[in-house]
Amino acid sequence: MKTNSGRNFLVFTKKEKRGVFAVLGFIALIFICSEYIYPMIIAHEKVSSNDLSRFADSLREMKTDSTKHYTKYERYDHYNDEKNDRRYLKKEFDPVFTGTMFYFDPNTLDIAGWQRLGIKERTIATIQNYLSKGGKFREPDDLRKIWGLRNDEMDRLVPYARIAVPAGTPKTYAHTDQPFEKKVYEKKTVEPVDINSGDSAAFVALPGIGPGYSRRIINFRDKLGGFYSPNQIAEVYGLPDSVFQKIKPLLKFSGAPVKKININTATNDELKAHPYIRWQLAGLILEYKKQHGIFKSLEELKKIPMVDDDLYRKLLHYLEL
Repeated sequence: MKTNSGRNFLVFTKKEKRGVFAVLGFIALIFICSEYIYPMIIAHEKVSSNDLSRFADSLREMKTDSTKHYTKYERYDHYNDEKNDRRYLKKEFDPVFTGTMFYFDPNTLDIAGWQRLGIKERTIATIQNYLSKGGKFREPDDLRKIWGLRNDEMDRLVPYARIAVPAGTPKTYAHTDQPFEKKVYEKKTVEPVDINSGDSAAFVALPGIGPGYSRRIINFRDKLGGFYSPNQIAEVYGLPDSVFQKIKPLLKFSGAPVKKININTATNDELKAHPYIRWQLAGLILEYKKQHGIFKSLEELKKIPMVDDDLYRKLLHYLEL
């Protein structure tokens, strides 16, 4: 590349070349000094394998000396403390027992008695606070639930605990010679339910029928205008067929008449409210009357495309001219 003056900056002059070689030589001289001359000036002390072994042995002795004054670590579980259910790792010195053992009732023992047993004042205060709030020791092992008692203290106190039974408490026996009397339960009898007059309680008494199914049965009956056959219970929304087969023998029909709709005078709202007609068939019935006039007989319903033989037989019970 050339500038406006015509000089090429990619070509070095003789003076510049000498300067570059001088810098490279100085760098090489520093490298040689650091590799070979510096170790000769500063001598490193050599460490033998025997010295390393003696150093390791001294570390082991220091570790042994630092732990010989301490005892084992014990883990304590804290009982009856809902706010703090964590376990603490606690280091303790070997306890020194200074108390005197005797038989005692933890529910009636006074402070002096606990002190004779060698219990600390703080633990005694915990026990007295528990008893003052209505707490009771019902068996010796309940002492293990006291906060502050060490495991060795629990093991020492429990065999000497004697809890008095309050007067008037009935005695219980672990074993009696009286033969076991097997109770015979009579199978509950269910009364048959009239499908048109039965109330919610009567349907709930049937096996497998709860309040929900009972409400659905009565709601379906009211919208139909009454049942003409027990088989219509199977059409209740959500009722399993297995449940219907159980209650079918318990359903009876008293022959009560159902409510009928005059097909020639009924409005669209009256027709579509019936479960067997709904809004689509109601519209077709009204459209048929507009085109052909009033129905002369119920058999004309068969001329409407939606009405098949099965639906026609159902509608005969609820429609009239």
